[in-house]
Amino acid sequence: MTESMMGAVISPVGGTYKPGSTGMPATDIEIRIVDAETGQVELPKKEIGEITMRCPQIMLGYYQHPPRQPIPYGKVGSSPVTGILDEDGYLFIVDRKKDVIKPGGFQVWPREVEEVIASTRGG
Repeated sequence: MTESMMGAVISPVGGTYKPGSTGMPATDIEIRIVDAETGQVELPKKEIGEITMRCPQIMLGYYQHPPRQPIPYGKVGSSPVTGILDEDGYLFIVDRKKDVIKPGGFQVWPREVEEVIASTRGG
């Protein structure tokens, strides 16, 4: 969610604790779950799809570097993730839509990055 430049979901003070939830959209942030294949059709609550967002602070590109491909407005990250919104508006992340990221032409698998980070903590 780096393209949003800040936390997009929060656990509301005094709200319901929902294990596994990342929280609810913060003020001025709209989160929708859409069909993972087309990215167009909004899905009903509790259906798994691609997480999209719209907010005033979402980045439009990189400083002094026009993107090779425009960053799609409303997408979360360059490697979208799937999730669900429950009936109360709480977001649950389910999985990655893609399991490889290609920064600068290199192939990077998120799982390998997570393992390196995990190995440097507490050890």
